[in-house]
Amino acid sequence: RGPISVRQYLSDSQPNINDCQFEPDVAYTILVYVDGPFEPFGGGTLHKLDIVGPSIYASDPEKPQLRARALIFDDTDDRGSFLSGVATIMSAVSEDRIDKYELWFSKADRVRGEAPIATIPATGQEFYRVPINGLQWPADTTNLIVFAVNSHGRSVVYERIDIEDKVVSFKSLPTIQALVGEDGIRVGLDLSSTGVKIDVAVMPARSQPLDLVLSPGVCPGGDHFPAEGLRFRQRGTTASGAPYYRARGHD
Repeated sequence: RGPISVRQYLSDSQPNINDCQFEPDVAYTILVYVDGPFEPFGGGTLHKLDIVGPSIYASDPEKPQLRARALIFDDTDDRGSFLSGVATIMSAVSEDRIDKYELWFSKADRVRGEAPIATIPATGQEFYRVPINGLQWPADTTNLIVFAVNSHGRSVVYERIDIEDKVVSFKSLPTIQALVGEDGIRVGLDLSSTGVKIDVAVMPARSQPLDLVLSPGVCPGGDHFPAEGLRFRQRGTTASGAPYYRARGHD
């Protein structure tokens, strides 16, 4: 997958490398450098081993067996659930059996949408750049995925990344529910991005509908989070009699 330091070992640890993603039938060189554990370095020994990635069983061996080496995308769109920017695809190690690449929306490895976001001819470049301008991503979508394609179909292997929306917003209304027979609550969130900070406030039970109001500035994002914050109102009770809350919206 490119020149990388697979792993570094110190002292008497035994080198043991697992789950390396070697491309099938592609030649590789493994370099192992052995040196002292402390500076100054440079007086060690370099060992070299040439290998070929193991062949894989394919139900249709005429399909591409290799995949794009990388897929990179940073969203620049200020609207939630809309994507703008440039998707960069790093070509497969060899494009001998690849006619084109297809970039799709997906949830895990299941594609979403009627057609790919873009189709990119395989022309021998190292990098292919795909502009995306104000594209709204379908519901129940979490990923961007790229396949290598030829006249026999798509590759079984693929390169996939999570969609990181620039604006953190709710894709659907959140729910808060007490767990039946257990201590604790379940908070259901479907957000437009990952790697975000989530705060959950636990309040004393009230007989009247409960408002949870976030102070202005807690959630940045322009008009997607107005100053009033997010409000949750009581919707009834669970089987255990605990209150059940559901968000009414962003206003």
